[in-house]
Amino acid sequence: MSNDFHPVKILKGYLEGDEASNEFAVLLKWNNIYYQKENKEVAIQKKVVRLGLIQWQMRLYKNFDELMQQANILLMLYRVIVPILLFFQNFLTLL
Repeated sequence: MSNDFHPVKILKGYLEGDEASNEFAVLLKWNNIYYQKENKEVAIQKKVVRLGLIQWQMRLYKNFDELMQQANILLMLYRVIVPILLFFQNFLTLL
């Protein structure tokens, strides 16, 4: 077709009452050669990475519940230590 249009599919009931087309239409696709996809990469490089790790092989667990108990202990420690670290980080920036 002209201008690089390509038919994709026929649409039924497109324009109600259009007797000339019997209410059909054609969906056309046009590849815009000037279109550039938006770059979705993060523009800011992160300097801080937070990791939560459980060392599965360091300690023998009898079952999954024991592992989850260890994970809960680590989570409790995280909740206590992070506010302290943030306090000292803010304190040091004031100096």
